[in-house]
Amino acid sequence: MDKQEANSENTPFEIPLLPLRGVLVLPHTVMQLEVGRDKSIRAINEALSHDKKIALSMQRDIHVDDPTFEDIHDIGVVVEVRQVYRPTGGTLRIVVEGLHRVEIVDYVETEPFIKVEAVALKDVEEEEELVVEVLYRRLLTEFEGYARLSKRVPPEIMASVVALEDPSQFADSVASHLVLKLTEKQEILETVSVRERLERLLFLITKETEILGLDRKIGTEVRRQMEKNQKEYYLREQIKAINKELGEKEDRQSECEEYR
Repeated sequence: MDKQEANSENTPFEIPLLPLRGVLVLPHTVMQLEVGRDKSIRAINEALSHDKKIALSMQRDIHVDDPTFEDIHDIGVVVEVRQVYRPTGGTLRIVVEGLHRVEIVDYVETEPFIKVEAVALKDVEEEEELVVEVLYRRLLTEFEGYARLSKRVPPEIMASVVALEDPSQFADSVASHLVLKLTEKQEILETVSVRERLERLLFLITKETEILGLDRKIGTEVRRQMEKNQKEYYLREQIKAINKELGEKEDRQSECEEYR
């Protein structure tokens, strides 16, 4: 099923848009964001004055300060603003929860904030439910191994992720805790097929686990070599100290000259 087929039953709606620079939010995840651009702050205030819903989509180039339609990915996520902090300095700190994928189809207005026309993207229903279940279980096993190696996932977060029984929610939660390139996370966001999303994550997490294992192996070898060098240095210094106590010359060159 292609994107248009997935959208055919959805009614377009208008929603404020917050362009993201160097960060991406996935559905079913909670994240804190720093917001400083005037348009973005006005978009958040608009969302807060209504239903607290706002669309987030990542910019293609983080250096563009005033992005247009071409500068923003057309697949993003609708979030609910859970908390807002207003520290000094004119910026906002917000906590958002990802709700569902969304496709941006048009710009409605760009002033005083960006408002877009969008359609919700629903997960593609899979016919091979058994295959999805197998992929889900394999990804669960791989994620547990990744968490043990990386030590980047706190136990309480790990418990909440592995408790998810819905394959779609589980896949998005796993993706949010992997160390991936933003382009890779964008690919995950754009994958509405649950089966394809699980398959892609299995490939990515397997690669990351192999990298972590190799990194640990190299680190162990480096430490062993350092310990060996330190031990040899310590022994050489001991020999020098002993020779000095015995009144013997320290270096071999002096010893050779003595024999001559």
